[in-house]
Amino acid sequence: MLTGQNGVLNRAAEAKEKTSLGQKQEKQDMSNLEELINDSTDGSNVEKVTDLKPGELEKESDDVFIINSIEDLVFFSYDVRNGNNYNGKTVKLGCSLDFNSNKSYVDAFRTDYGKYGYDGELKTLLTTGEGFLPIGSLTDSTTQNFYGTFNGTGNTIYNLYIDKINDDIGQKVGFFTNNRGNVCNVKLLNVNLHLKSNEGSLGGISGQNSQTAKINRMYCFRKHKKWIY
Repeated sequence: MLTGQNGVLNRAAEAKEKTSLGQKQEKQDMSNLEELINDSTDGSNVEKVTDLKPGELEKESDDVFIINSIEDLVFFSYDVRNGNNYNGKTVKLGCSLDFNSNKSYVDAFRTDYGKYGYDGELKTLLTTGEGFLPIGSLTDSTTQNFYGTFNGTGNTIYNLYIDKINDDIGQKVGFFTNNRGNVCNVKLLNVNLHLKSNEGSLGGISGQNSQTAKINRMYCFRKHKKWIY
């Protein structure tokens, strides 16, 4: 009676699962309503992503990769931080993305990205707390930075949020930490960056740009740039 197909324990487990799914759907519905309101005020209004393999860059050719969702962007950042510098390769932004919009995620409430540095609901962690973990090493590592070409293909990234106020080591904070490649054809709007003064360098596109790196055909609007003394 306790463990059979219709047993008490099985029915309790099913009820718990249904409750969890219901709560997630309710949260999704409320978030979608907030998003409709925000779209009418901040003007981002991005299209819903159709990424069939979130967290895996689409391969256009052996040397060209495409980012199609926030999940892809999170993976790309993780990949560079872990030693893939994309030297000789091109990464394209396949569509405009908004960190604040559910439409830019395949699943904004996913909780399985702990291995990428986000232990909890992905969208919440990207828009509060420390926010986005930048592309590349936060310190002076030469191996864990981007050496390839990042081509935004004219698309926009909205509401990038990074907060390193509580970190004491000298860090390079931006969308890229220490760009050593070529970044082009992308807009960053409503960028919100926080960093302790005298503890590093800060910039919307890149915290630091090496002498051989290039940044061109770019636009960055900072909503907040905060230095804490």
